[in-house]
Amino acid sequence: MVRLGYIDSRLSYGRVPRALTLTPVRAATLVKHACENNRSIVYIPWWWSVIMAGIKMIPEVVWKRLPPF
Repeated sequence: MVRLGYIDSRLSYGRVPRALTLTPVRAATLVKHACENNRSIVYIPWWWSVIMAGIKMIPEVVWKRLPPF
């Protein structure tokens, strides 16, 4: 399963800082590399796994009280 972060496309243009995006070609290369190595869950780019780990650590009771982003 591939979990993509922000990809530099028309959809994300102007909404996400350039430092947080990947080019579509680079994202495709990383997905291909992950498939060739039979990885089960892959976060692309790598730092997205750090962000998701932090989100997963928030208890559900607290998460439900957070304002929508």
